Amino acid sequence: MSEKNNTLVFNDLQFDLANKEQLQSFKETYAKGSSIAEFSNFISIIKATKLNPFKREIWCVKYKDNPAQIFIGRDGYRKVAKQHKDYIYHRLDVICENDEVEVENGKLIKHKYSFKDRGAILGAYCIVKKKGYEDEIFNYVDFEEYNTGMSKWKTSPKTMIKKVAEAQTLRMVFDELLEGTYDESENYTQEVQTGSEAEREKASEILEKITSEKLDK
Repeated sequence: MSEKNNTLVFNDLQFDLANKEQLQSFKETYAKGSSIAEFSNFISIIKATKLNPFKREIWCVKYKDNPAQIFIGRDGYRKVAKQHKDYIYHRLDVICENDEVEVENGKLIKHKYSFKDRGAILGAYCIVKKKGYEDEIFNYVDFEEYNTGMSKWKTSPKTMIKKVAEAQTLRMVFDELLEGTYDESENYTQEVQTGSEAEREKASEILEKITSEKLDK
């Protein structure tokens, strides 16, 4: 994506932000239902990150009366990080109860495991190496804190918790570009976090459907 004056350019497609018809078409496709302020914030993040909604890198979801949420796909987070002038590398993995893990003063000293029986999932971590920092930046997320037990969390729990760890860590390290965004594995919608089990299940399915529709555009 590039920006020319008041125009967003995605490959061969151009959107003139001063053209109300083009702007409304873009909003209906990638930020339907969002308020003017929410849509403006969405456009600002697109400009800052240079992510392309047509390539499934970024999209906006408005669910009921909840604030609009800006989602960035895994490849989008990686793209922003790798294009940053201070990025060196990052890696991630899941931790299970039978793994050998040693963490000291916020540093991962050892993580060793076999592929036979790793036991229950405990969480996942992401490590980022950034210029200007002597040590790697280590961040761990707890499985129980994020696991909804529904949808993809039920079928692909390791993948989901690793996505949370990666998104959260890259967002933390490169916050000037990624603050206020979420990976689709992070369900911050109120109905997913509260309410009865049936309400949470329904909300999770609806949010996943909305997200999938955005990605299928």
